[in-house]
Amino acid sequence: MGLFVTTTASTVVLPFAQLPTIVSRWKALKSTRPAFMPNDYDTTCHTAQEILTLLGFEHQTLPTGDVKVVGFDNKTGAEENFFQAIGDLLPPATMSWTSECHDQWKWVFNGQKMAVV
Repeated sequence: MGLFVTTTASTVVLPFAQLPTIVSRWKALKSTRPAFMPNDYDTTCHTAQEILTLLGFEHQTLPTGDVKVVGFDNKTGAEENFFQAIGDLLPPATMSWTSECHDQWKWVFNGQKMAVV
């Protein structure tokens, strides 16, 4: 897998009702954060949107308050850890990836966990 990765498709939505739990779990991942994230992100970021932005994800807040993960086009870091930590909170969805070396893979959320295929 290359250093730079891009999403080619995403149906991932963070449900509004789960956002406080998502933020709490993401803050608990401080020790596995990507090196480029500030060490104090767990005290300076208060929303899922702020953490998604730090991770390098494009996102859109929907009228319902849900947050759609639109894409990613950046260096790879620990983004997989962040989404594995919330796999049980997300409805069924997928996020397809490709690397600069043309490797392809997909994150699959089945409503209980995230799998990489």
